[in-house]
Amino acid sequence: MYFARGPVKQALHWNTASNSKFQLPAGHSDVEVKASWYIPVDVEALAVAPHMHQLGREMRIAVTAPGGRTTDLIHIPSWDPAWQSSYFFEKPIPIAAGSIVKVIAKFDNSAHSRNPNSPPKQVKWGYGADDEMCEGFIAVVKKGQDLTVPRAKDDLGEIFRRQRMKNMLKQMSKPAR
Repeated sequence: MYFARGPVKQALHWNTASNSKFQLPAGHSDVEVKASWYIPVDVEALAVAPHMHQLGREMRIAVTAPGGRTTDLIHIPSWDPAWQSSYFFEKPIPIAAGSIVKVIAKFDNSAHSRNPNSPPKQVKWGYGADDEMCEGFIAVVKKGQDLTVPRAKDDLGEIFRRQRMKNMLKQMSKPAR
């Protein structure tokens, strides 16, 4: 545990662009899975943490600004599960409200050495080592936040919670396919 040496001006929050509704067909060596997250307020990105399991082959986390300009936050062209870590930027990266964090993950579910299934079988999202994930975690602070000001409050966590609830309700109202 580390204690701040002075007053904390900004609170760090982790959020994610994730996809839990995918399937990786057995024997397919190039399956692309995408996820996205809409940024509701101006933030600064401090770190990213890409997350896949054994079948992951490539991971890219990028942000597209409202004007259409896309910037990579991280690109790992040759995924190794040992690289599931947090990667902190040298300087905060400003991200405008209305931007979209995009994750593009590529998977190899063929008969290769890292595949825990021999022979390969269809794989879905899950927590197990022989399941898969497509998660692009991003650590952000609210731009301009100063919690040292009297009566200032950290509302970013509440903004994200409301956003998740709204998205969950939207998913629940979609007709079944």
